Amino acid sequence: MSYGKKEEYLHILEKQIRCRKARSQVAEEIRGHMEEQEAFYISEGMTREEAEEEADYLLEVLDGQELASLELTEEVLDIAAGGDYLAVLYGQGMVIYRKDLTEVSRLTDTDYAGQLQVEADGTVLLISGSYAWRFLP
Repeated sequence: MSYGKKEEYLHILEKQIRCRKARSQVAEEIRGHMEEQEAFYISEGMTREEAEEEADYLLEVLDGQELASLELTEEVLDIAAGGDYLAVLYGQGMVIYRKDLTEVSRLTDTDYAGQLQVEADGTVLLISGSYAWRFLP
């Protein structure tokens, strides 16, 4: 995907995210997926130009379609995605959602975690200043 088109798409995406703290994190997550997709196409034998065109096509198909929405009533401390899962760390706990934003699991005691990492199977690594632990939904 051409640099200009990718950056334009990410800029539009960031403007649509209400939670300011999550904007750059979500954009970086999406940027990583875009670059992975381009690399996959190249590994399958496409030229860089063909891979960029195919990735552009995917953006055009998905652009403007709201897949799901979630009203946030608490402060978001961190957000992370992996596979078909999205984990949101709130001040009072953590919730794991599917890609359609239906709730999968909830953890109310996060022991001052400040960061999350999500694996493709929905497993979440919660990270605090002094330790980390895994949550299996």
